[in-house]
This record gives sequence, structure tokens and C-alpha cells, in this order.
Amino acid sequence: MIKPVLFSPEEQSIINDKRESEGFCKESWSDKDLAGIKKKIKQHYLVEQNNCCYFCRREHTGKHGNEWTTEHLLSRSDYPEFMFEPFNLCVICWKCNQSKQDKKIIKGDFGKYPDSSELFQIVHPHFDIYERYFPYYEPEVLYFPWGDKGAFTYLLYNLGRFSRDNKFEEFSKYDGRIGIKANQYAATLNTPGVSEEDICAELKEIKEDLLGVLLKNHICESINSTG
Repeated sequence: MIKPVLFSPEEQSIINDKRESEGFCKESWSDKDLAGIKKKIKQHYLVEQNNCCYFCRREHTGKHGNEWTTEHLLSRSDYPEFMFEPFNLCVICWKCNQSKQDKKIIKGDFGKYPDSSELFQIVHPHFDIYERYFPYYEPEVLYFPWGDKGAFTYLLYNLGRFSRDNKFEEFSKYDGRIGIKANQYAATLNTPGVSEEDICAELKEIKEDLLGVLLKNHICESINSTG
């Protein structure tokens, strides 16, 4: 989990005035008087996330600002009132941002920002431990989703894109199998006769099979694992 950005009293005053101003909307994020606050937000999460995109874990060392975007987990389009909510913010790469766009990630609507992991369909940067839902992953190579949250996050941020872009032909079929299991999590966890344990067992078999292929072909030296 990451730590939220903290605003000074002066910064909070600017934010409050902006929220209460006439015509406040998602486009207000681009107002020039917010430039300093936006810079602080981005720099805070870059440091907090060790220059890694939260969702794909890809490290970006370049200085070009377009490599990174401040992610509003609940989108500015649907929830402008949470535009500066620290728990609604992190930084991600532009490809993850492009995949997610303004898709909804919350179960229901709330008057104040939801403060519980259970209310979100994605792995939440501030409320969840990433490795719990992706117990096996290799950045820019493969990601094994675990449970419905892992599956939803895998699909929403298109984490299969790295393996699909990989020219290693033998690998592509495994990504397809992982994607199928992710969809099964998202679609059938509550279906009678289909248990999470069964899908987990199948996914673990895929992981063990794939790990041998990756090591044999020197694609990676190890798979990050918590289980």
C-alpha cells in the first residue's frame, strides 16, 4: 500500500476554493492556478511508488512528463468532487491509463470517498496489498491474477498486453490461458458449481508450466512469488 499525499493548509485552501468555484468540473484539473499542486501530487507518488507504474509495475526512468499520468481512480468525469482526494490518486503509465479510461471501478455510489477495500473492484493502491492479488508476476512479461479483484484489474488495465507484444510465440498461448482464467474469475465466481479454489488450482498449474518455459528460454530468471 502507498501513502497518500499531504497538502499544506495553503494548498488545501486553494483546493477548497476551486471546488466551490462556479463551473467546477473535470476540466478544472487543467486550470493554471493548480499547476503547483498537480506537480506536488505527481512527484509525491513517483517517489512513493519508486518510479514504477502501480498497476503494471513497469519502471520508468525517463524525465519526460508524458510517460506518467496522475491517475484518478474514480474518474474526474464521474466524480469531480474526488479530484484532489489523496486516496483517489496515484501515478500510472500512459498505456495503463489508456486502457482504463473512465471505466467504473466501484460498487455503488457514495457521498464521501469510500474508505474500504471491499467497495472497490480493482486492487486499490491505498487499501490493498498488490502481491495478494498478483502473487506471481514479472514486470513487462506476465501477471497472474488471483481472485475477482486481481482478474478485474488484469482486464481493466490490459496487463496481458506485454505478453501479446512479446514475439516469443510459445509464450502467447499461455497468456491466452491466463486471460481466460481472469475472465472466469470476473464472470463466474458466483455461479453454482464453479469455485474459486478450482480456478486457482488451474491457474497455478498454468504458472508452473509457464515458469519452466520461461526459464528454459531465458525470458526471466525467476517469478516474483508470495505463495
